[in-house]
Amino acid sequence: MIENLFIKVIEASFLGSIAGLIILLIRCILKNKINSKWIYLLWMIVIIKLMVPFGPESNLSIFNKINSIKFSTSINNNYDKNIAETTDNNINIIKGDYKNTATNYDSSKNLVNNISYIWLTICISLSLVFTSSYFIMKNKIKEKSFYYDGSLDEVLTQCKAKLKIKRNIKIVINDYIKTPAIIGIFQPTILIPINTLEFKQNEIEYIFIHELSHLKRNDNIINLLLTMNQSIHWFNPFIWYMSKIIRQDMELATDELVLSRINNNEYKNYGFTILNISSSLNKYKTSTRVIGMSNDKKSLEDRIRNIKLMDKINKRKKYIQ
Repeated sequence: MIENLFIKVIEASFLGSIAGLIILLIRCILKNKINSKWIYLLWMIVIIKLMVPFGPESNLSIFNKINSIKFSTSINNNYDKNIAETTDNNINIIKGDYKNTATNYDSSKNLVNNISYIWLTICISLSLVFTSSYFIMKNKIKEKSFYYDGSLDEVLTQCKAKLKIKRNIKIVINDYIKTPAIIGIFQPTILIPINTLEFKQNEIEYIFIHELSHLKRNDNIINLLLTMNQSIHWFNPFIWYMSKIIRQDMELATDELVLSRINNNEYKNYGFTILNISSSLNKYKTSTRVIGMSNDKKSLEDRIRNIKLMDKINKRKKYIQ
């Protein structure tokens, strides 16, 4: 059972890596030519395939190849038995070959079985580490939270209306997560760093719209699936790299949704808000367990470049009209 599951995971990891390479190539060729949301949608196919390695079997399936080998071995064994019955002189040789083949097969089976249990052990261990780190982070946020007087509720309500979101969303002012972020799937909470309260109202609005955009696009669920994929496919470094790229594209696609909800003349202000938030992150690293508004330097450069591109496109449209 575990061996079959492990083989399916290996197969999914291999095919997922190939699909990921193709998407990276498309991403490179069509960069700045199509919206990031389309690239992000392509990534969804890979994420689902990696999460659900079970599906219709194909001729290219590794598992099918193994079954084919077993079937061929069975035919060869029957053929060898017939030869043994009709050729007395070679019977001892054939039996000896059969025993060697059976021994090699058992050794290979034991090796796959052992590797399968190692994979499962590390998979469960990583899942426990990710889960425990999430709850530790939540406790740290709770410990370093400040009294919230409800002064931002009206701004949040206006931003929810822009995105047509009706869910109840909690605001927590804290000094643990250094960038605005959203956390939680069933009870979403927007985390606001204490220093962010000094921002102007329009900047607070951009922050809320950004985090609400993550919620509207179900990015918190996608982020969870990425973490689960990293646990399941821990042996494949490309899956870890791909998860990092997907999170970057997640931010680019979210920025595009934000820009579609604000006025064209606000694009630069939104970009400056991102830079303003990033300036306070030089000494801190954002956890992958939350969806923060600011990331690493490379991702930040791509986002600002994308905002500038969207600004130019809108100016051209305005000029043509």
